[in-house]
Amino acid sequence: KDSGLMAGDYLAKVKTLDEGVAQHQISAILTDKDTGFLATQNTKLKDLKSFSDTDLSEKRQELMIRGNQASTTLSIDSHMSVKELTDSLKAEITKDKSEGGLGLRATDVSFDQLTGQINIVSGNAGTQGEISLIASEELLQAFGFETTTEASNANRQIDVYDYSAGAATDKLDDFKLSNNLQSEQIADARIESTLAPVRILNTGADELSFRFTDDQGGHYTQVTLSANTSYSLVSVVDIINHNNETGIDMVTGQSFYDATQYPGGYTSSAVTAKLENGRIVFDGNNDAQFGFHSLSGNAFEKLGIYGTESKVQKVTADGLGNYNYTSTNVQLLSSGTGIGDSGGFDIGPQFFFNGSGSRQLTIDFDLTTPQELVIGMVRGNDFNGGEEVDGGEDLTLEFVGTATGSTILGTSSTAGLDSLTDVTVTIPAAARRANQTIRIFQQRHDGNNYDNWGITSIFADGSYFYPSTYVSSFTTQKDFDDLGYTFDNTTAFELLDKNNQSSGMISFGEQAGASTFNNVTYSHTSISEAIRASDIGGTDIDFGFDEGGRLQFFSKSKGSDSAIIINTLDSNDGAINKATSKTSLDSTFGFETYSERGWGDKEFQIHVADTRLGFQTGANKSQRLTFGVGNFGTDGLGITGLDMTNYNKSTEALGLIDEAINTVSSARSQLGSLQNRLTSTINNLQVTHTNLSSTESKIRDVDLAKETVANTTSQILQQSGTSMLAQAKNLSMSMVSQLLN
Repeated sequence: KDSGLMAGDYLAKVKTLDEGVAQHQISAILTDKDTGFLATQNTKLKDLKSFSDTDLSEKRQELMIRGNQASTTLSIDSHMSVKELTDSLKAEITKDKSEGGLGLRATDVSFDQLTGQINIVSGNAGTQGEISLIASEELLQAFGFETTTEASNANRQIDVYDYSAGAATDKLDDFKLSNNLQSEQIADARIESTLAPVRILNTGADELSFRFTDDQGGHYTQVTLSANTSYSLVSVVDIINHNNETGIDMVTGQSFYDATQYPGGYTSSAVTAKLENGRIVFDGNNDAQFGFHSLSGNAFEKLGIYGTESKVQKVTADGLGNYNYTSTNVQLLSSGTGIGDSGGFDIGPQFFFNGSGSRQLTIDFDLTTPQELVIGMVRGNDFNGGEEVDGGEDLTLEFVGTATGSTILGTSSTAGLDSLTDVTVTIPAAARRANQTIRIFQQRHDGNNYDNWGITSIFADGSYFYPSTYVSSFTTQKDFDDLGYTFDNTTAFELLDKNNQSSGMISFGEQAGASTFNNVTYSHTSISEAIRASDIGGTDIDFGFDEGGRLQFFSKSKGSDSAIIINTLDSNDGAINKATSKTSLDSTFGFETYSERGWGDKEFQIHVADTRLGFQTGANKSQRLTFGVGNFGTDGLGITGLDMTNYNKSTEALGLIDEAINTVSSARSQLGSLQNRLTSTINNLQVTHTNLSSTESKIRDVDLAKETVANTTSQILQQSGTSMLAQAKNLSMSMVSQLLN
């Protein structure tokens, strides 16, 4: 109605000028009630701190979800995990309305492991994607959902063409179509991972290496993680436990077992590693205590192995034989910052040279074999909190009882020692003996301002002397904020778009010249680099990661003609076939489908039928009155399923009701005007009808014989009069003629 289109056939083409915005809701930060750490996707609702403060953990709760002029109810059990909750929410929101859902297919519900929050991005774009959560106040407070982005409709232009000849011809300019077309979902094709990524450790440019030793007489355990490599935390735990059990470093393949120190055979440390709440936990078995030592790559900082006040300080020597040490103004610290007030990194247990008086550390070593000593050291904080050049204060090493003099390890102006740095000192021939004392000391200080130095270890030919911080249990104090996926086999696939354009091969877990490389972990960055290295840029396909870090492929175009297909391929080395690639993709990403189309019509036909009512109000062709009545049901007025569950929705509903009232009032006014016209026409027709009836009645009641005589008499009289007038005229003319003659 009022579209401006005459009855006939038309073709409409929809152009999107500006994309709409989907609604984004985010929960409060969810934490584990026992550990205080961020919740994981496997955390049970009853174990959330926000649930434990209430009685929600003891009873089932009903959560109503409203949106898209529909509603559905989700029953929440406190024994559900966070993942089960997000999966159930997405299923109810995306399920078709005919099946009891909301029908918002382009909805993503995910759990962000890095922030501990649930994200709901509902609908593709537009106000039809707005949803509301309705439940008890207690349940709503426990989740704490808040709308961070309001939905807004796309800005679309609709061009209409004459289609009466079966093809688009003339473009029409003056017309109107329903505003509902602005909020209809016209979505891209999308294939999404259903499996969440794992937390990973990126080692960076340096190899990471550390040791731990127990107090039960077990051999130390050494762990190495390769440089420029991503490891899932699960694989890090596996490596730690493997190395401890076997005495062989899984990464290097080398044994770190020292047969001379432990001639009775390798004995593992009484330590077990496990993964809890996204952190690595070390537990001493049978009340064993253990300590850590960072060897390379600042492993303490990367892994978050820091000291705590509860730790017991000990000094450990691995492979240096018998030793004795004494110290003056040298503290054993469980942790410490490498550089001063400007920030820095934690260097873990250290010998800390502190104080304004004499500061020295003396150690007796068996230096018969080693050729050099490697001192792991940093410059610490200035006494005054800065890092000023204080005129000396060198840290010096000397071999006591020899004539070789001393070696300066570092000065206050040694910039390179503002980070964890190894200083190598050659052992002179005179010091290569079984009971050699070395002394490390502060040469001098200059008044109130002085540098502090930290030494993390002394290394000689594979043997270490270092301070250790012993504990019975330890949890890494670091949030691993990188996410990625671990592939259990080589995977190769291609992406095809709506035009059958291929991205070319995209492969994971395959290395040049190697057959397979199992259990490879890729960070988000590495995954992105691998995909971008293909020809995906030349297709209608792009990719990204949702709020929960899950991989998504989506078409750049929107509408029912957009498409994505994933084809698994044989790997370049021929070792992996299509079936194996698919199995690997399934186990890594959990794609529910390997082909998907978009939806929503960007081009459609319109058939306009003249359904107006018509009345013939007079005897003439032009005396015709036509009118039409629109759809004034709740659907036509746009007030079906109004949501008044919160302030914003109630305000919006009031606006829609006001608009509906105005629409109805306008229609009533038009109908009133039509009624007045019909009433006037009816009155005129009634007068005409009365006159016609009176005339007809007179005709019907006439005396035919009498009227015939009267009519005949009237005709005779009329004819006689006419004849007399003619004769009189002729007589007059005759008299005039005679007179003239």
